[in-house]
Amino acid sequence: MKELISKKASISLVESQDIVMDSCDLFKFGGHKANLLRLDLNGCNLQESGWCNSKIDESNFSSVNADKSSFFSSEIKDSNFYRAKLSKSGFSSSFVYQCDFTAANLSQAEFSKSRCIFVSFLGANLFHCNFYNAKFVEVNIKDALVDHYLEKMIDKNLANEDQRPPLLYEGVE
Repeated sequence: MKELISKKASISLVESQDIVMDSCDLFKFGGHKANLLRLDLNGCNLQESGWCNSKIDESNFSSVNADKSSFFSSEIKDSNFYRAKLSKSGFSSSFVYQCDFTAANLSQAEFSKSRCIFVSFLGANLFHCNFYNAKFVEVNIKDALVDHYLEKMIDKNLANEDQRPPLLYEGVE
């Protein structure tokens, strides 16, 4: 059953599935310590929203405006952030698995101490992102806007993991 959450709501400490909030204004929305399956936030305004310590699975954050949002210490799996605006957002200490950040704006986002596994940043803006002590496995940054430092750091990090080519360029390992 699909639920519709009204404007200015909070789903902190909630365990729920199949939540639909299409094109809602959810400025400073709260989703802390939530366990969410199939959350659909397509086109929502989520600026300065909080998702810390949450489990988010099979969810859709495509085309959201979530600048300055917090996903610290969250587990995010099989989720879509296509064309999402996430500048100055925090993903520190998060586990990000099989997520799509294609064409997302992640400038100045914080990914320190996070683990990114099978993540696509295809064409994303990763300028001035902080990936200090982050772990990467099969990360695609083809056509992404990156600092030279970030590209070098991801390469070194992944090469130390298992001696395989760490980044996917032009669809080839």
